[in-house]
Amino acid sequence: MIYDLLEYFKDETEAERLAVDSYLMKNGLYFIYKDGRMQEPIRVTKDFINATDDHKWLKTADYLSCVASTNKCFDAPKKAFHNNNYFTLFFKCKTLVVDNNKSELFDSLRNLFYQKMRDKLLSKEFSTFGKLAKVDEVNVELLSHVQETFAQEIESVLQKVIELEGSDNEYIKLFFYHDINLYKQESKRYFYPYIFNNNDHNINLDGKTVGLSPANIAMNIKKPFMMHVTSNYYVPFRITLEDALRTKQLFEFLGNQRQKREYKGKEETYNLNEGVLDVRKTGSINRLVPVKEVRLVTSNLHYLHLERGTDIVIDEYEFLPGIDETVPKFRPINYLKLKHYDDADISSIHLFEEQVNKYLYEFKLKGNYKADSKDIKGLPKEFKSLLIYSRKAMENFFIKKDNRAVSHMVDELTQKIVKEKVGREENLSFYLTAVSLNMRLALLEYFSKGENELGSIVKDMWETIREKLIGDEPIPEFNSDQEYYFATGQLVRYLLIQSRADKPTHGLVESCLNARNDKRLKQEILKLYRKYNHAISLNYQKFNKLFSMVEGYNPDSEHVDADLFLSGLCMSNLLMEKKAEEEGQE
Repeated sequence: MIYDLLEYFKDETEAERLAVDSYLMKNGLYFIYKDGRMQEPIRVTKDFINATDDHKWLKTADYLSCVASTNKCFDAPKKAFHNNNYFTLFFKCKTLVVDNNKSELFDSLRNLFYQKMRDKLLSKEFSTFGKLAKVDEVNVELLSHVQETFAQEIESVLQKVIELEGSDNEYIKLFFYHDINLYKQESKRYFYPYIFNNNDHNINLDGKTVGLSPANIAMNIKKPFMMHVTSNYYVPFRITLEDALRTKQLFEFLGNQRQKREYKGKEETYNLNEGVLDVRKTGSINRLVPVKEVRLVTSNLHYLHLERGTDIVIDEYEFLPGIDETVPKFRPINYLKLKHYDDADISSIHLFEEQVNKYLYEFKLKGNYKADSKDIKGLPKEFKSLLIYSRKAMENFFIKKDNRAVSHMVDELTQKIVKEKVGREENLSFYLTAVSLNMRLALLEYFSKGENELGSIVKDMWETIREKLIGDEPIPEFNSDQEYYFATGQLVRYLLIQSRADKPTHGLVESCLNARNDKRLKQEILKLYRKYNHAISLNYQKFNKLFSMVEGYNPDSEHVDADLFLSGLCMSNLLMEKKAEEEGQE
């Protein structure tokens, strides 16, 4: 994975451009010493940068001058100063200012920092890595000059910080204006000794120093279990110094990816944790593209998901060759003839996802692909379990267009979702159940490539039963178990409609649906009939005919056909069709 991604960071200039362009400067006051004096400060905030002509130079210099982490500050364990070279001095406002006066500790902390930095830069370790980095010897004279210059300017900086009311945790950053290439040189001098995860595992291979990658792996005295103790090599993954530096820039680039969105009428910026690196014909990349923005053009994509903590970790990666947003046509046919249902053909994976998210998952799928289960709230327990069980398969299909898992589970999964919704319907429209069943039938046909024709059977069943009920035959017979179970769904729905309760219980519906055999199903229907027969006219011939047909039929299969039963339950009820007119004539 690392080497695949590093292909786009091999060019040193391009890698630096990507890292710098995405770099986010910290809130604070930025001072540049130029032309023999300290320039007016540039204030950087989350929403505003008081930019000057020197802004591009400043952003690059700032990026190049930050420490790898506060644990690797020159003055650790004090950690008062956070710059990695002698051209700069970075510290928090509270280090300099206390009660609108200069801190009594500032000068001693600064002197300690310069002493430790000088010792470190001139150490054997830094000298060795400096030769590997091919940087010049430390310019001690220039170091001393910059140190003296900043010492002379600190009083004017102090007054400016007080005047601008710098807050305790804002950064104060001082820059000595110089050729940016010298900043790059000093950045290499600092990072080469720190670039590997742990220098204890460095080895020389074919004249090059290789060591433990700084990204996506941690191996130290606290994590000895990462070591390959039974093999000839202890370290799981080594890379060269140059690749380690490019890896650092890659993860900085990824970690700084942001996305804007509208939230409560305002535009806000948030961390982008998922997306693709879209590799066009140029072979270059510019940003991590949100999955939903990948459109039409066939591309080779690197899919990434980032885990943000102390460090950025790629916790999911996959190369997706030749992928685009098109899919074989999906037809969400309105099998149950519902009044409010979008049944337009779909050839876009994103629109496909929208339909499934809407009708099967009640808009709870898309925002919860990666959510921690404890953070998914407000859902019924069983529905939440089904969501968590299926979301990875759905993500693989809708994000990566890998249909293997969803094809395998779609039948069992969608039936469980439909059954779960029956038990929490709030009225007798059975809308949640109906739209989910419609989607189930469409998905079964789609993933079976047309071999599963259950949807077509359901679609024609309503008219088949209707013809039997309005025909001249006194008590017609069912031609199949499918007709029988569809008719039982119609009958149960009609009996429930006779209830005068505001919210009639659906417990009996579930009792019918979960009946072990046909004998038990008929017993449940008889219970419903005894409970609500007072509301049914003795002369209502269509009801009498359907009830007799159901009671007189013995299916070949003892197992209740849930799909046909629920289809009958959810479709327009035949016994309600022109009921008042028929009773009036009789």
